[in-house]
Amino acid sequence: MKKASVLMLTVLFIFLSVTVVWQWIIYSNKTSQVASTQKERITQAVTVKVGEKGLSIKQVFKNLQNGSRYGVIIPEQAAELVCKNLEGEPCQNDFETQSFKAKGDMLQFEYFIKFDSAAVEFILNDWLVSFSEREIASTRIELVDRIHREGTWVAGLPLKGYRQMEVVKYYVFEGQGENPSLYWLNRSLEKFSSQKGIQYYSSSPEQAGIYQFDSLKGLADKNNLSVVFNSENRIVHGNGLLLAASSLSKNELEQQLAMSFLSQKIHGLTPNNKGLLEALASLIIKQPASNPKSQAIVRELQSKLTSEEINDLTFYLAGVETSIDYTDLNDQLAAIKGMETNFFTLNKQDESGLYPLLFNDGKGLFANGQRIMDWDILVEGDTKLFPFIKTMSSLGAKANVDSRMTSIKVTSSSSNYSFNLKNNTFVMNGESFGLLETPFKMISGTVYIEEHWLEVIFKVSVEESEEEIAISQ
Repeated sequence: MKKASVLMLTVLFIFLSVTVVWQWIIYSNKTSQVASTQKERITQAVTVKVGEKGLSIKQVFKNLQNGSRYGVIIPEQAAELVCKNLEGEPCQNDFETQSFKAKGDMLQFEYFIKFDSAAVEFILNDWLVSFSEREIASTRIELVDRIHREGTWVAGLPLKGYRQMEVVKYYVFEGQGENPSLYWLNRSLEKFSSQKGIQYYSSSPEQAGIYQFDSLKGLADKNNLSVVFNSENRIVHGNGLLLAASSLSKNELEQQLAMSFLSQKIHGLTPNNKGLLEALASLIIKQPASNPKSQAIVRELQSKLTSEEINDLTFYLAGVETSIDYTDLNDQLAAIKGMETNFFTLNKQDESGLYPLLFNDGKGLFANGQRIMDWDILVEGDTKLFPFIKTMSSLGAKANVDSRMTSIKVTSSSSNYSFNLKNNTFVMNGESFGLLETPFKMISGTVYIEEHWLEVIFKVSVEESEEEIAISQ
């Protein structure tokens, strides 16, 4: 008995020791991960010196991982670029892959950008070196201008400091945004702040519409937009910067501000993708869109989503702090509906027609008792759409669709069908029938048939549970 007690105590001691060691390992790993994350909170400090022929730029990235290699994107305008490490020595670099190895916790780039110092105005977009796979937590730009005694510099960041001395102008811009636009105008501009996140610049403040917009509070809360009013009837979007016509109405200005904020948040979505950008802005500010593609996107979303689901989407757009892309937009819509979709990716190009809002519920499919793999059953509103050719094949029939999508033929062991899609008629075993509408849809090059018509025309039984769909004939 005594031996058994000793044995049990020994086993218990070993178990407790292993548990403590295991917990310590987990804690150490988490601590290491947190420390690594904190160390990778990258910041950049940029010094710009304005010269007769252009801008001399020194850009310093800090809080890097010693010995890590960083892929960079070098601006097209940059000339005479050199990279230095913490000790002022040349970086270990690979210009072919545009990657540089950090020695210490920093990398420093120096380069030159040409511009005409006598220009009336100019704007620089994507003019800073940026990391291809890392985000920048904050940016500080110090600009020294010894050339222009008149004129104003504006950046796509908040203006934190300004001094005009006898022979030099000194600006400090600081905030979030890793590649803010830089703008020059040869006239004096006054700065006004109407609400958090929006700074207005104008040479004629009495002619400019300086408003507060409740709809933009979420977008502007942790972002910045510098708005420069001009007397010309033109609108130019930059990174954190908007050149706006002073003649814009309040509603028109609200729309342009929303589009500028969204283009900062959504990677790859620029004012050139006007349809989708204006549609999302329209949902946020609750105003009609003017672009035909935008109007179609808004109608599609509002017809397929409830008002609560629309609000969930706009709250996400207003509140997201990190950079997102089309996939993130799709994922958010999928999270709202509980089904996958590619709606935003398919509608990102202005020149393409509207792709309907379709979802894939991910349920398994069985045909005549056999599991069918790699199927996409799409959901449009309350309607399910089945891939027609695969569906017929799984039920033992053969379907052919002509290249112009004008006729479809189906042959099975018991029946033959011939559909004329021009006049919505079909022939079954020699007998003609009419249809009120076409039962087929062409989506991304694939023909689909609605569940209702699958049951009515082809007498296919469709049974659905929470996890699967079973069809049989």
